[in-house]
Amino acid sequence: ELDTIPLPSFKGQETRMAISKAFLALLAMGVPVEPKACNVRCAAKIASLSSSSIRREGNGIGGGLTRRSSMGGYTTLTPECSKSTRTTPAETNGRRMRARQSVHFPLRPTDTSAMMVPDTISMTTAVASTEGEENSPYDRHLRTSRMLSRVTARKLNALEKHLTKASAAAYGVCFVSIAYTACLLMEAAETLKMLKKKEAEGRIAHFIGLLADRLLRVFPFIDIEVSGVEHIQRENTPTVWVANHVSELDLLVFLILDGRLDIGRKRPIKFLYWDKLNEYPVLSRFLRTSGMIPVSMEDTGFEVDNKYLLQSLKSMYRAMDEAINDGFDVAILPEGRRNTDAPTLAKAFPGAFKLAKKHGAKIGFIGTHGVEEVWNVKDGFHANAKHVSVRFWNAMEISSKEQFVELFYSLLGPWASSKIDSLETPLSAYSTAATSKPDDTNER
Repeated sequence: ELDTIPLPSFKGQETRMAISKAFLALLAMGVPVEPKACNVRCAAKIASLSSSSIRREGNGIGGGLTRRSSMGGYTTLTPECSKSTRTTPAETNGRRMRARQSVHFPLRPTDTSAMMVPDTISMTTAVASTEGEENSPYDRHLRTSRMLSRVTARKLNALEKHLTKASAAAYGVCFVSIAYTACLLMEAAETLKMLKKKEAEGRIAHFIGLLADRLLRVFPFIDIEVSGVEHIQRENTPTVWVANHVSELDLLVFLILDGRLDIGRKRPIKFLYWDKLNEYPVLSRFLRTSGMIPVSMEDTGFEVDNKYLLQSLKSMYRAMDEAINDGFDVAILPEGRRNTDAPTLAKAFPGAFKLAKKHGAKIGFIGTHGVEEVWNVKDGFHANAKHVSVRFWNAMEISSKEQFVELFYSLLGPWASSKIDSLETPLSAYSTAATSKPDDTNER
């Protein structure tokens, strides 16, 4: 079955077949990939590239690959990719139709141990070269994640999972009830002119943070470990906070940190959020009362890049400008939405840098590790673990969007996958590993 893999038409349910076919094709070429990292977009890219530019020469193990060159001919590659020969366009014209109809790869025995790779490898790594971005910060991040061994928190047993989920349910009921009542009271005070809008937004944001932290002490369904507290900006100067985005719990984790560490004591924090969250009545009341900043984007699924609505972007930047001028900090998740390949980071947008540059603000980086083991896109609230690690770095003045993106990946990437602070310890000090290592921080 690996010897001849027909190209699907990418219509209807055949699109799903492209995932497994592209995965098998990569294995046949000796490229290790993680099955769960495959998605429709990557499969389509690989199969489309293969249909137009790759065909088979010969049969069996000795067969080679041919790739269309920029000169219009084909370059024949041996399985070892050690030498190549070129044919002319005239010699290949008669065979191009066959190349478009099927994709052929040489069948070779594959050592199963070679397929074992860290969880952080993404299928995007295998196709990075097709987009000509091998040296972009994102591609370097993918390669670094592939090198580092994955560190995970201790897994919960069945009983611990049930207790954690029960604790989370009790936490949610109490949090929603108290927070909703507080928002109603704050709205009433604002309506009666007892508080100005800016003051009401700051007070409710601060109260919700304290509530989130205090309730966690009663219902500890997650255990948050914080490092780098000494780097938190305490002066009354604007800061734009950025973090990786892997779970629905991210906002709650940040609220807990705000209440525990009193981050927004002088400058309360406003978060950027997807306006689809307004469909949830209780959550939307808190977001509206605390003055959080919405942004609209199409619900395109996770297979394609984010598509933001232009008018929404204009109102978003206007609201962020007003927040900074009114004495608030702004928190942004540059990936735009939850990352299905967590802990590997997704592509980052430079909006945080633009905002910081406009207002002369510093950028504070926050890295989270392990949140996806509690709640993630694919499995929901599965509670495989409950230990979450958060790292703060010094707020920095950044001069270009390229520098911002580079720092985003070089700081948050190693921390998200392996709890490594790349500023303290060079990544070269860590050896590659094919399996995940448990995080024994709690035991230590």
